[in-house]
Amino acid sequence: YTGTMVQGTKRRVSYKSKACAGVPKEAWCRVEGTHEAIVDRASFDAAQALLDRRTRSGGTGEPHPLAGIARCADCGGPLVKVSQLYKGVRRSYLQCGRYASSRPHPNCTRHSVRLDALTGVVEERVRALVRARYRLPSPERLLSPGEAEARLRRERAEALELQNQIARRSRALETLCLDRADGLIGREEFAGMSARFREERQALQARLDALEARMRETPPEPPGLLAKRAEALLRLDPMPRELLVLLVDAVTVGERRTDGTQEVSIRWLL
Repeated sequence: YTGTMVQGTKRRVSYKSKACAGVPKEAWCRVEGTHEAIVDRASFDAAQALLDRRTRSGGTGEPHPLAGIARCADCGGPLVKVSQLYKGVRRSYLQCGRYASSRPHPNCTRHSVRLDALTGVVEERVRALVRARYRLPSPERLLSPGEAEARLRRERAEALELQNQIARRSRALETLCLDRADGLIGREEFAGMSARFREERQALQARLDALEARMRETPPEPPGLLAKRAEALLRLDPMPRELLVLLVDAVTVGERRTDGTQEVSIRWLL
């Protein structure tokens, strides 16, 4: 995928046998740049990070946002999802996997926490980190539908004006050629004026090409819908699981104290 050739991933157990055993990744032979990459390195690393956190999905067919990330603060084991019916409402919790798998003689304590509450805490900390490290425009600076339509009208008007100016330069060159043919202007004057008109026409055409390219890159989408999408992305709501996997190494949850509080720590990958 990345243009790297990998060899030596397996090794024969004995020259007398055809059986092979896996070789640790750190002992593999890697040679970069042996062929053209299919994907860029950043995309490949992001995909590998998601694969490393691959977990079983829930009833919705998708893993919950903290799957493979939430861990017990005491034993280091993963927190597993459980559901309980309380007063007719089904709620999802996370609890220590070692505690859940070793009852009635558990190897750890429950470390139970509501999934939605923990997810909200983690997502808010991720948003704070992103806001602190990256300068994102605030939703208030997004174009309203009226502003987007006004900008589109201005761009169309500018394109029309550029086309008119290009046409005027072309007509001026034609008139100049006729004047030269009739002997109304000299050779040096003709050369200077024609060169200036051609340079101006070329510059105007370059501006027009850039403007039209920018207008083509922005499809005619309803401005209101575009603004809503951009605003949702800037709020990171909903939080993409891919972003959590790329930024968060682990979320550790402590046992609930007698006062009802729990310690939640985040180990970042940055």
